[in-house]
Parts: sequence; structure tokens; C-alpha cells
Amino acid sequence: MREILKNKLFYAGITREEYRRTLPTITESNRKNMRAFTMVTIIGMLIMIGASFFEVSLVKNRSSYLGIVLASAVMRFLLGKPAQKHPNLTYVCIYVFVEMLFAFGIVMGTFLEPRELAVSFPVLMFAVPQLFTDRPIRMNLAILVSLAAYFICAKLTQYPQTFVYNASNVIPYSIVSMIVSSYMMGMKAKRYLLQDENSRLVNTDQLTGILNRRCCDQRINELGAKGVPAGMSFCIADINGLKRVNDRIGHFAGDELVCAAAKCMNKVFGPYGACYRMDGDEFVAILEPGAPEGEELLALLQQCCADYRGEHIAGFSVSAGIVTAQGNEPLQDLIKEADRCMYAAKEAYYTKAENNRRC
Repeated sequence: MREILKNKLFYAGITREEYRRTLPTITESNRKNMRAFTMVTIIGMLIMIGASFFEVSLVKNRSSYLGIVLASAVMRFLLGKPAQKHPNLTYVCIYVFVEMLFAFGIVMGTFLEPRELAVSFPVLMFAVPQLFTDRPIRMNLAILVSLAAYFICAKLTQYPQTFVYNASNVIPYSIVSMIVSSYMMGMKAKRYLLQDENSRLVNTDQLTGILNRRCCDQRINELGAKGVPAGMSFCIADINGLKRVNDRIGHFAGDELVCAAAKCMNKVFGPYGACYRMDGDEFVAILEPGAPEGEELLALLQQCCADYRGEHIAGFSVSAGIVTAQGNEPLQDLIKEADRCMYAAKEAYYTKAENNRRC
């Protein structure tokens, strides 16, 4: 029971490992939602500022509207590239946004309209937490802090009856908000987890765990539409002797060899781009501009393969070709050239008597 409660409060009802795996997707979704909500808030508050020039009852709220507009504009800027580079900034903006709206409801229900039934604060307390997905414990703490702030402000007004008058209205809303927001965050977290799992199954090669041909084709289509930037490299690699291993030792050893090649490809090329398994013993790596020279990477790849020691395989080699874009080359020409270099390396490998298939 204790573990279940901990998972619900700290990890939205899923396990700690599942939450960490899903966190990048949740954070990016929160960032995009926050940018949309801040824009809607800015537009809404600007409308209220305009209305305050025609409605006398809104004049006293004009400075609050303006403050929300300025704060929302700053957060919208921070939720652009700064938040993409520093994901934690997204959550800072979320809780500043949440507390800003709660503060607006508190001020409306205490200092500006102390004689009226508090409506803005309970509505905001119930609605705002439903907009985001985070650890329920943090959102519940934000609700409790705002609830305490509300009662402190209600006590400070010139109308003591405000405290008692609205307590029966605010407290139930806060409890319902904590329960409902925790439940909704759990539902959203499970949905993100399912989406990530589906994406992994669709885009990942089941044997090796690296990206599959479908994912590679998508990336190539994107580059074909946008153009290949100068400095981007394409590597095509093919395992040497896979058929011989399958025939002499067995397919279990062949599977180990394919997985070993994927590990070496990912170890050497992974820091600079993405690796894909195409068919059988063929792999592709697409490297972003700024990667080391191709010959240096190929040497590291061969060394990694030669050093491999597994249950059935002790050292192997691959034939690989790598081409770097200089700018304005057609994508298909680069791929063909990398393929040609790979086959040239394969031919050189099998010209050696000890590697000849017929020996």
C-alpha cells in the first residue's frame, strides 16, 4: 500500500523507471501546452484591459491584468529555445504560471471583492492543475500553499466575515482539485507511456534494439525534403562472414554477431548521430555536422569489432563506406557513393585468400 501511494504521488501511478523513461515526452508536451496557454492568457487579459476602459467595475483590476500579460509574455519567451535546452525551465514556468493564476483568484476574492462569494479562486484552483502532467505531489503542494495564502489574505481584509463566508466554498474545491488532478495526471502519464512504447515498437529493431529501416527511411525522406546540410555524413556498413557463422556455428551465433555489430556501430557513431539496422547484416549511420573525420571513425569501428568478445563470437569485421556532404549534393548521390565505398571494402576483404568464401 505504501509503495502504491508513493508511485501515485511521485510518479503519477506508474513505476519510477517508467516515469523516467516517459519524462522527455511529458516535458515536451508540457512545454508546448504552456506556450499555448500563455498565449491564450495574454489574449484574454488584453481583452479584459480593453474592457476596463468601458466598464467601471473592471478599472480596479487593470493593473492585475497588465501584470499577468507581462509575466505570461516573459514565460512564453522562456518556453522557446531556453526551455528546449534546459527542460527543467518548463516546470519552473508551469508553477510560476499556476501560482500567478491562483494569486489572481486570491486577490479577486479577498482584497478586490471581499464582500462577494469567492468564485475566481475556486474555479482556477480546480481547472488550472488539469492543464499539465507532472508529479502529483508537487501540484498538490502548490494547491495547499495557495489555499494557505488565500486564508491569510482573507484574514487581512477589512471584512473578517470573508474568512468564514468562503471557507466552506474554497476548502472542498481544493480537496477535489487535488484528487482529480492526481487522477488525471496518472491517466495522462499512462497514455504517454503507452505512446512511447508504441513508438519504440514501431521504430526499433527487435533483435538489436537500435532504430529500424522504417525510421531510417523517414529520416532520409526528411533530408530529401529539407536538403542535406554541409558536413553531414552517411555510413553504410555490412558484416563480413555472417553466412559463414550461421552455417558453421548456428543462427544463435549469427544473432549474436548482428547484435555485436549494432553495439559497435552505436558505440562509435551514436554520439554523433543515429544508427539503423536495415536488412540482415546491413547497417546505416547518419551523422550530424561536426562529427570526426570518416576515416577516423571507420578505424574506431574496426577496432571495436576486433576487440569484441562474446559467448560465441570472438572478434569480427565489417565492410563500411562513409561519405561527407560538402553542400548541394543530391541525397541519393551521397547514399550511392557510400554504398559503392562499402562494396569496394567488401571486395577488398574477400580478395584475401583467408576470407574467400570458396576457400
